Amino acid sequence: MQKEIVRVENPVFMSQQEIRDKYWGKQVLMTNVEFTANHSGLAGGVVRFWGSGAMMDLWRLLDNEYSDGYGSGTVKFMGDIPLNIYVGGDAS
Repeated sequence: MQKEIVRVENPVFMSQQEIRDKYWGKQVLMTNVEFTANHSGLAGGVVRFWGSGAMMDLWRLLDNEYSDGYGSGTVKFMGDIPLNIYVGGDAS
């Protein structure tokens, strides 16, 4: 799988559903993450980068560039792939 990381121009807050609709099948680096009232799920966030085959690279980018001043941050895969299959596919 070819790695790809794309910076989002003019990032804005999006709901979890908007993120899923726009970035389905991609990994996203989000800042300003908000959770549902009982913290059981993602309510939304600001997608700063999206990628393919670059989960570890996005985590490093989050750690290096967005660890301060942007609220909660995370990297997530937007899709319905089983986690154990997906995680094993990116050893970068």
